[in-house]
Amino acid sequence: EDTERHSLALLVVADVRAAAGEHDEAEEAASKAVELLDGLPGMKVRQAAATRRLAEACFAKGSDTDAWMYSKEALEMFRAEGHAKGEAAMLCEVASAHFRAGSFQEGHFIAEECAKLCREGGLKQQLAHMLHASARARLDQEAAGNGQGQQLNWRARQGAKEALSIYQDIGDLRGQARALGTLALAFMSYGNVLEGRAKAKAAVEICKTIGDRGAEGQNLLLVAQSRFHDNRDEAARLAGLAQRLIREHGDKVALKDAEQVVQAIRHEPKAAKASRRPAGASLAETMAMKSDLVMDMDMMKTRAVYFFGF
Repeated sequence: EDTERHSLALLVVADVRAAAGEHDEAEEAASKAVELLDGLPGMKVRQAAATRRLAEACFAKGSDTDAWMYSKEALEMFRAEGHAKGEAAMLCEVASAHFRAGSFQEGHFIAEECAKLCREGGLKQQLAHMLHASARARLDQEAAGNGQGQQLNWRARQGAKEALSIYQDIGDLRGQARALGTLALAFMSYGNVLEGRAKAKAAVEICKTIGDRGAEGQNLLLVAQSRFHDNRDEAARLAGLAQRLIREHGDKVALKDAEQVVQAIRHEPKAAKASRRPAGASLAETMAMKSDLVMDMDMMKTRAVYFFGF
């Protein structure tokens, strides 16, 4: 019993270290927890969970080789114990790791296996996590210039909507905010800026409710980008506020993205003025600048909101 308590305490330490960005210390604490639980009777599920934490710490640290090894070990232990919830969580972790590495095909294959397991076992939260991760991955594929851009965006919106519905059903506010942020990004990428702005604003409100200032800043940054073409002053103001929130409460990656967006919004008018074209543009150029009418058949709404250059 003392050994079990000690291992739990070490996992708490690992979580605290990871949250502070101290990944070496997080890995060390999780590794000690795994060693304590190894071989103890009736502790296989606990050991699998500790191994999963160890894999997460290794991924965060950048030790991908060790992380993949520990992920496989944890998955096999969960399967051996018939622990469907742990197996689903581990499959989601592995799929997400593939997405981060750019192995989208392999990641989606594992995600489908995870989703099937969750649907059969009634694991709603794990299913929502997997659907959301797959949706974000498809947006990453679209941004990378994949030839199936429209199909990827549609599938991303479908997955994020289902994830949002599940999060709402189980009352997971943090999950709702994440899904709304993904939908905002998908709609704006698709050209439906008003719908994207509405989703981003809804995510901001949820983040305020739960006190997640970092996520609030990231979603506010999406709202700022949605105002880029119709009110640049407001876009700059919102982007600056979002940047401050992320600087104070977010991570380094999010802060770097925020700084790039703020710089783009503030400097774009100068660049546009410097490169202003002479009068008498060609008909082809004029037609290329024309706004489109965007229809989201999924939501049964029509928005005349696609802006050139967005």
